[in-house]
Amino acid sequence: MNASYGSYCLKACVACLFLTALASGQTFTTIDFPGGFFTQPTAVNASGVIVGRYFDSGFHMHGFVLAAGKYVSVDAPNAIDTELNWINSSGQIVGDYLGNDGSWHAFRLNAGNFVFFDYPGASSTNAFGISASGDIVGTYSGTGPGRHGYLLTKQGLFSSVDFPGATVTFASMVNETSIVGFYLDSSGTARAYLLRGGTYQSVTCVGWDPVILTSLTPQGDMTGGGLLLADNRQHGLVVSNARCSAIDFPGSVGNDYVNSMNPKGDMVGTYATPDGSGHGYLRTKH
Repeated sequence: MNASYGSYCLKACVACLFLTALASGQTFTTIDFPGGFFTQPTAVNASGVIVGRYFDSGFHMHGFVLAAGKYVSVDAPNAIDTELNWINSSGQIVGDYLGNDGSWHAFRLNAGNFVFFDYPGASSTNAFGISASGDIVGTYSGTGPGRHGYLLTKQGLFSSVDFPGATVTFASMVNETSIVGFYLDSSGTARAYLLRGGTYQSVTCVGWDPVILTSLTPQGDMTGGGLLLADNRQHGLVVSNARCSAIDFPGSVGNDYVNSMNPKGDMVGTYATPDGSGHGYLRTKH
């Protein structure tokens, strides 16, 4: 694995958190990066640290960390766009950036130090998830037709993740035993999968189509989003013990996703308001 190191740009901001709704045993809080728009929190770890991305007025994307009520903007060196996609229990972050070469490159960020990497031979690499022990999953392209998932082990070994028969596969998150993600079928519809012990299993929810999975907890719970056919609307989704449950920000008009759930059951995701704007949220359990 070719790796290089750099430092990253930190810009501390005052938190912009608004308590918006109390529900039975849970609190929803809006997350909007100060001065930015379409804030998308992508992961929350067991310590409550949140990572994600937001857009500036020039439509460029930046990563952010939200901890103890304060935002920090994160940009990879010389990046055009940067996104942070996951943070594990020890604070290791993975993400990717758009470089001046016009391609996306992946990185691991630990204690302020970037380690950059690309899937061997790929022209574009994204990193979406990192397990508690340091295994990383994401996608790559440029080695042939389509787009592929990958696993990068903590020992530095790459392997491709491709749902059988699919030309486009995303590997979203990994725990100590399994990988979750989604692929596109022959009609271009997203289908969710679980990869365990070398065997791919389709993940379906009755009354939902399509289903996209974006995260996997150490306990095996999965989250994401999908179209609920009963109301033809995009809802956030939690799959736990083969049960599929919709999770929506109160008052949302759609485009809900549950991007991540930590071992405590706290969640981060996105929702839309009637004016068409998108926001992030944190849902905490009591």
